[in-house]
Amino acid sequence: MRILPLLVCLLAAVCTASCQRSPAPADPPAATYSIPVDSIFALAKVKYLRAATSLDTAAGLPRNAWDDGTWRQVGKTDWTTGFFPGILWQVYAHDRDAEVLAQAKKWTETLRENQTYDRNHDIGFIMYSSFGNALELTGDSATYLQPLLTAARTGAGRFNPTVKTIRSWDREDTNHLTIIDNMMNLHLFNFAARETGDSSYLRMARRHADRTDAEHFRPDGSSYHVVTYDPADGAVRSRTTHQGIADESMWARGQAWAIYGFTEAYQDMGDQRYLDRAIRSADHFIENLPADTIPFWDFDAPGEEKDASAAAIAASAFIALSEVTGSAKYRSEAERLLTALSSPKYLAGVDDPMGGLLRHQTGNKPRSGTDRERELDVNINYGDYYYLEALNRLNQ
Repeated sequence: MRILPLLVCLLAAVCTASCQRSPAPADPPAATYSIPVDSIFALAKVKYLRAATSLDTAAGLPRNAWDDGTWRQVGKTDWTTGFFPGILWQVYAHDRDAEVLAQAKKWTETLRENQTYDRNHDIGFIMYSSFGNALELTGDSATYLQPLLTAARTGAGRFNPTVKTIRSWDREDTNHLTIIDNMMNLHLFNFAARETGDSSYLRMARRHADRTDAEHFRPDGSSYHVVTYDPADGAVRSRTTHQGIADESMWARGQAWAIYGFTEAYQDMGDQRYLDRAIRSADHFIENLPADTIPFWDFDAPGEEKDASAAAIAASAFIALSEVTGSAKYRSEAERLLTALSSPKYLAGVDDPMGGLLRHQTGNKPRSGTDRERELDVNINYGDYYYLEALNRLNQ
């Protein structure tokens, strides 16, 4: 098999270890980190080709890789489904392997019907990490453009012009709930605005970002998870942190979504307020990291489970933030996070039966159910996706 030579390199290396810029701060020289990027992508290719070729698309999309070598597959409308083909696209972006390309195309196609699914605000997550990467990396607009534009039109139907945000969860008929994660879906609407010339997408994205900036953050720069609005008059009814340890705590992944989402909003829309919010969110995240770098699932729950996915999302966001600010500080912090994630404690090796890459991720600890159902200390596909995206950004 063609992947066998990669294993030799992998074992050797792993064992050894378009917007206006703001003025660049005066930074000290960035620290130098040794991250075996090529070897990590070789590892990802082995693991994810194995999964892509052995799993049945009819059983759904892989969300979790369990320690015993099995995978949990979920229905096509689950918010995480775009990340498995997205991982394959990230691997393909690194070395343009034809076998990876074929599998990325195959698994992306399983999500085509999601372009009209209107019960999930995470249509941006689902469609852009799959079809968006496909379009960017192949240039095949005949195959991949229209599903993205249809998905944007579908997602726009969740916007409430009175509240001025896109509705997240459909859990309550009498409330309009918006979560910080929803910032991650704005890129799809900004993409649609550029492709179609329809400025309504841009106005909607801007209004959502403005309202989120105004309502989701505490004075210290930390983010609430959920803001509940009155759908009739747009008034705030409550601010909570549904997936954190307490309403006033800093849920690690939510803070990472804030950093990434507002950095991307600045890249797409050029509003200095979005960059300022991204910087405040990033600095607060960095200032509160524990000594061993990887955050606990909630910054106010020291000693509990780690969340490697929050570290991966933040690392990818920090690299983008470094580019738009010109600050070496954020690239250095990204490299520090990626170095920790690439250590044997977090990165599963080629001989490890676990089919994914990163261990020690936490999904939703406060929910009821078993540890697997709550995704405590496990592998989750979005952690692997943003880890590989960060490494590709670092390599560029």
